[in-house]
Amino acid sequence: MNKTDFRENPALWMMIGVPLFSIVTSACLIYMAISSYDGLVVDDYYKKGKEINVTLDRDKKAAEMGLNATLSLDVENEVFTAILTAETDVLSDDIIETYPQQLSAKFLHRTLSGRDVEVDLQRTVETTGIVYQGQYPMLSQSRWLVELGVAEWRLTGEILWPEQSKFELIYDPTFTPTSVIK
Repeated sequence: MNKTDFRENPALWMMIGVPLFSIVTSACLIYMAISSYDGLVVDDYYKKGKEINVTLDRDKKAAEMGLNATLSLDVENEVFTAILTAETDVLSDDIIETYPQQLSAKFLHRTLSGRDVEVDLQRTVETTGIVYQGQYPMLSQSRWLVELGVAEWRLTGEILWPEQSKFELIYDPTFTPTSVIK
């Protein structure tokens, strides 16, 4: 009978290796589950479902007003600019006063709500339209949903950062991704 060292037996290593691999993999998955926040679970589904109708009304209000926005992210000067226009606008004092003094711009990450960024924009008037400016948001490379508006209306779109630094938001009932402005 030929006796070999127990360390040379492949069946032994398989009996030790498979459970050991399972333990190490489980420990890694537990660590990832504890250390990262997925943010995908909503506590009150009924309340969120009712809010969808309010959100859709905000989109329709922007369409009724004929609003469009051109947004640009200037990395060098760290400025975020939004030029808001309406289809029938002639920049008279009456129309300028109907625009809000401040807009909210939200950059919503598609999967991680912990990365969402909100920027407040202040109104200035220029010959190109009603211009809003604010601090440049620090965005990671990703596809972002963009929401620009106030309590009564909003414009939405989608950007791929950093490939798109200038983009348009217009009302689109099918909500297709926005196109790059060249």
